[in-house]
Amino acid sequence: MQARRGFILALIMMVLISACSSGESEPSPTPEPTLTPVPTSTSTNTPAPTNTGEPTALPTATATLVSIELSPSEGQPPPFTIDLPEGWSSAYYALPIEEIDGNIRVIQIAGYNGPVTEGAGYVIVIWGFSNISVGNPLTGGTQSLWLDGLRFWRLQVVEPDCNVGTDLQREFTVGGLPAVGTFVSAVDCPDTPDTAGWFAGLNNEGANFIFYAFTEPSSALQNETGAPAELQNILDSVQFFVADRMTQVALTPSPEAEATEAP
Repeated sequence: MQARRGFILALIMMVLISACSSGESEPSPTPEPTLTPVPTSTSTNTPAPTNTGEPTALPTATATLVSIELSPSEGQPPPFTIDLPEGWSSAYYALPIEEIDGNIRVIQIAGYNGPVTEGAGYVIVIWGFSNISVGNPLTGGTQSLWLDGLRFWRLQVVEPDCNVGTDLQREFTVGGLPAVGTFVSAVDCPDTPDTAGWFAGLNNEGANFIFYAFTEPSSALQNETGAPAELQNILDSVQFFVADRMTQVALTPSPEAEATEAP
């Protein structure tokens, strides 16, 4: 895989969590020498003084910066077959991301790239993720693969600082199955060339998939009989076996079960 591609560059994310710090507070002035301490006019974090008038100092909290690196790891092969042209390569990643609800979840990414007419072609597949729900939250809302495709294009596939363009929702096909998506682009990226293409999302046997097909440079997409047709041929070759994968996982005993059954 070409290391400079946007989807590999975008696989490193940083979440910074700052711990609050509080400085040492000045003690309240020593009250008049009476048995009852005189309250101050303003509240402070200093403990109430004793009858001896000795102040009690608060410990100083040291500010710390905790850095959590959301780094990619080796991912799982996706539950589908795909026919790649000669000269194409593939790689699989498991990427932790911070979702819109603040939770950290892992998404699976399969990346394919190789030569196409007048440039380089990419097919990036994000799968095994939870949908964004729109509509009434009391009824569960409506799952939107189109919105998922838009957010992953902006946040995971291309560089965050690119100038991203999208189109209206459209219909596409993957493996002969209907899929929802739109045309997308990314220009003025800091480290990668301008790119353009489309994405197509679908649900198969309860699993979500979004296929991104794009080229660099973006001009390679203008010849409809060239790169676009070659990328669509790759998408047409996809054959899902999600149900078989789920059956295989269900029938495979866990190590604990095997240890229990051993004599």
